[in-house]
Amino acid sequence: MSNGSVVAVVAAVAGIALLGALAFGAMGTTVESSVPGPVPATFDGPPADGSHGIVLGSYQSKSGFGLFGLTIGRSRWEASIALVPPKGCAVSDGALPAGGACAGAVASGRVSGGGTTAEGLEFVIVSTEVSEGCHEALQPYERWPSGQPACGE
Repeated sequence: MSNGSVVAVVAAVAGIALLGALAFGAMGTTVESSVPGPVPATFDGPPADGSHGIVLGSYQSKSGFGLFGLTIGRSRWEASIALVPPKGCAVSDGALPAGGACAGAVASGRVSGGGTTAEGLEFVIVSTEVSEGCHEALQPYERWPSGQPACGE
């Protein structure tokens, strides 16, 4: 193999490695949040009867990768909802399921936190998928299910 061929092979391998590093570095997930500031002084948490939840915020996560201005992937919009689960409903594998004993819950999804209401009942915070329009319309500390027309889909 001539010196020119060796240089061409090395340059091609280096170029492919550089392109791979750029593509790998561009992959990932970004999150844009619309979470409010401090909790208002009158926030008592979700109602003990579980009749509705409280919207704590919403966010958009983008996953996939981008290269030279082209993005391949998808966006997902979610709302964080605080709620008191129905009696007998238990978190399973980090999520509040939509069926079984939890069928009466006002939201289901990945559990991202929790706490205790003013009455001493435990509540959970679930991340539930919403539409882009609902994400844009939701207001922090409003009731869930939301009365926003965009959230009625």
